[in-house]
Amino acid sequence: DCSKPFVLSLAEPARTRYCSFLVISTGADDDRSRSVTMTMSHPDGAEHIAVAFLDLASLSREDVFKVDTVELRNQAGVVAVAELHTASQQRWSYSPVEPQAEGYYVDHNSDDQAKLLHYHIVGEDDDATPQADDGQQQAEAEEARRKAEAEEEKRKEEERRRQEAEAQEKERERKRKADEEAEKDRRRKEEEAKEQERKKKEEEDAERERRKKQEEEEAKQQEQKRQEEERRRRELDEEKEREREREREKEKEKEKEREREREREKEREREKDREK
Repeated sequence: DCSKPFVLSLAEPARTRYCSFLVISTGADDDRSRSVTMTMSHPDGAEHIAVAFLDLASLSREDVFKVDTVELRNQAGVVAVAELHTASQQRWSYSPVEPQAEGYYVDHNSDDQAKLLHYHIVGEDDDATPQADDGQQQAEAEEARRKAEAEEEKRKEEERRRQEAEAQEKERERKRKADEEAEKDRRRKEEEAKEQERKKKEEEDAERERRKKQEEEEAKQQEQKRQEEERRRRELDEEKEREREREREKEKEKEKEREREREREKEREREKDREK
């Protein structure tokens, strides 16, 4: 990409009216470090006269022009000094913009954004052949500038609307996510309430089961106690009955002994009678 031929003169600066439009993708970190070479060559391009090595990161990062003075050198020293005007603008196009790893130049005759900027900077297209007087050319240039400004305003308005639409979409997305989070929180609280209710019911059921078992165990112990008391009572009654039986046996034995004693007494009486 190069300018039209121009003549160097010590009397006055050369006005190239040359614009170059470079497109780069900077990435999320906005890294603009790129090596850019500016050369001044013979019209046939066969030989370089001087060169300047630049870093794109040192040029303007805004849409307001920054002016730098650049020295073009060869082995002998400074050959020419160029006044370089640079500005930066976010890439836009009526067709989809695809990020690319390598930078590339675009032609203002075929690229919408470059064409608009070229009209805004230069005015009348340098490639056109003048067909009217200076007044007509100035009027056409002014009309072109007004058109370019109107298109730029239209583009800015479209960009503003696009940003508003994006902001609204982001707000709807934020609200949707907030609603989803609120719904998740509501469901979580419902699940927690259900889980607490379930645990409470389980605890109540467990407590009822524990009380039931405790009551059954107490009833069992009471029944065992009653049975034990009944058994002891029967044993006591049986022991008393045995004791009475023993007493009766003793009484019978005593009666027998008294009967024998009476028999012996009778026997002694009979013995005495016989002796007489």
